[in-house]
Amino acid sequence: MKGAQMGWGRALLWLGAALAGGNLAITDAAAQMPSPPPPKTVFVPRPDPNDKSRPALPAGRPADWITLDDYPQDARRENRQGDVRFRLAVSNSGQPTACVISGSSGHLDLDYAACRLLLERARFRPALDRSGTPTTGYYGSRILWRIPPAAESYPRGPVPTGFLSFERPLATPLLGTEAAGSLSGQVRVSLRIAGDGSVARCAVVDGTAPEELVRESCPFVLKSAKFEPARDVDGKPTEGRYDVTLIWDDVAYMATMVPNPEQYFPPTGRLRQSFTVGKEGIISDCQAERSGVIPFDLMTANPCRMSFHGEPYRDDDGNPVERRVSIDFDVRVDPK
Repeated sequence: MKGAQMGWGRALLWLGAALAGGNLAITDAAAQMPSPPPPKTVFVPRPDPNDKSRPALPAGRPADWITLDDYPQDARRENRQGDVRFRLAVSNSGQPTACVISGSSGHLDLDYAACRLLLERARFRPALDRSGTPTTGYYGSRILWRIPPAAESYPRGPVPTGFLSFERPLATPLLGTEAAGSLSGQVRVSLRIAGDGSVARCAVVDGTAPEELVRESCPFVLKSAKFEPARDVDGKPTEGRYDVTLIWDDVAYMATMVPNPEQYFPPTGRLRQSFTVGKEGIISDCQAERSGVIPFDLMTANPCRMSFHGEPYRDDDGNPVERRVSIDFDVRVDPK
């Protein structure tokens, strides 16, 4: 027994020596590894205590500039929504002097309402230059036109779907290119919607459009309109009535536009938009010249209907002057 104990003692002594040697080897290897480089020092210049510059800042809460009560009535009734990105030029007194849409909502009335209300209500603490003197500046943000969800309640009238959001302006596909001049105007129609959502009857109520457009308005709606039917008090489909104003614009030009998404990118075409920028920075006297086939979105981008109001052109003495401006759009397909 005593010999066995001595044997275990030698084994433990050998194991301890082995472990000690291993730890020494590991320690020596770690000591030979290079140390990581120290972190780089980044020198940030101290702010210039004499620099008092700053951008234009909102005075008050921007959320109060536009509220749900300002929602354009037609857009709200037709359930049209979108985001409007804008950029305001701000004077040295904190007043917005110009509004530019940098990202459209896809609906001209929402874009126009956003700029109109911002120019009317937005107020700022003006930008400052390095000396702390008020100067001109810019402010950019976006307006979210959103219709809050409402609990479904009955009875309710018919609800337009698809095309009957009535993007404006409309171009009738029923008139040929020989139509003399530019036919424009408004036609208000009253629709009787059947229980399956189809348009059972269309009648012209009023309008300021030429007879050609009045005559073609109901056939156009009967062909294009789609509805969710009206619902009675029990939520069951029933007949209903829906009134809407069609806004026709530049029909003679638009009659030859690309009629469907499959042909959205035509082989060739050119569009020149010309307009006058007045001394007050207001756009007027818009004209369009085209050749070939032009995508729909370009033809409906009428600067006069967008009601932009910006800084006017100026002469060498800084005085506002009227200028005629032309913008060209070319559709070209590069060869392979």
